[in-house]
Amino acid sequence: MSTLKRALFDKYGGFADRRIKKLEKGNLFIVDTRKAGGEASNGLYGWFCAITVTVMSEAEIQVELSGSIPTSEAIQNWFETHQLVIRNILKPCLQIRIRNGEQTKLGELASLVQAIVALGAPRYSEPSYKFNCPRTASSLQELQAVLQSVWGTQSAASARDESLA
Repeated sequence: MSTLKRALFDKYGGFADRRIKKLEKGNLFIVDTRKAGGEASNGLYGWFCAITVTVMSEAEIQVELSGSIPTSEAIQNWFETHQLVIRNILKPCLQIRIRNGEQTKLGELASLVQAIVALGAPRYSEPSYKFNCPRTASSLQELQAVLQSVWGTQSAASARDESLA
C-alpha cells in the first residue's frame, strides 16, 4: 500500500474525485484551501490559486498551480533556476515535479510567495495578492510538511527502489 497516497488521502480528506475511495484507484489530490472561502457559486474565484497534486510514484509527485498564480521578480528568478515556466492554455498553469528529497522546493516557493505581501515589502500591483499569497504559501508549506512526514522517514534510495517495483 502506498504510504504517500495514504498520507495525502488522510490529510486532504480523499481524492479530488470524491467518488474514488480505494487508494490504488486514484492519484489526484486537491491541496489548496478552496473549502475555506475560495469557491464562488459558479466555481473558484478568479483571484484563487488552485493547487493539485498527482502522485506519480511513491517517490515522485507533480504539483500543479493554476489560476491566479502569484508572481514577482524573485519568483520568476526561482522559476528560471528550476527551469519552470507558466503555461497559459485556458488559464495560467505551472507544473512542478517533486522527488523524494526535493520537498524543500515547496518551502522555498512558499517563502517567495509570502514575501510579496510581507510587511515592508514593496507595494504589489495585484490587489488580490492580499488574500491569495498567504493562502497559497500556507498550502505549499502544508504540502511540504506532509511530504516530509512521509519521505523524511525513508531514504531516497529505498523510495526509488519501491517506485521501480
